[in-house]
Amino acid sequence: MFPNAYRLVINSPILAERETPCTPPPAPMMAPWTTIGVLKLITTSTPDGAEIWVNSELIGKTNSTINVPYYEENINVVMRMPGYVNCKWSLKGPFKEDVRLNCLLKTP
Repeated sequence: MFPNAYRLVINSPILAERETPCTPPPAPMMAPWTTIGVLKLITTSTPDGAEIWVNSELIGKTNSTINVPYYEENINVVMRMPGYVNCKWSLKGPFKEDVRLNCLLKTP
């Protein structure tokens, strides 16, 4: 196959047992997320029925009102529908009032 290449074949490999078990270390305990607040997100789109993604998590479809708990002050919102250009927002909290987002979806 390859010039000047060798193939090594071991007919009966000898495997020694380990003196100590090889168990993976326990995973470190992570602190639970602390909710900063809840954002009331009011969404509309044309056409309606676009997916709403908050921080890379699908939370619903437009036209709807959704209460979104948030754990960081910055929230990224994307509305998307196949065949259309996404609408994107970067919101900065803390949020004192409702947030209304309207997306006019356009074809590329």
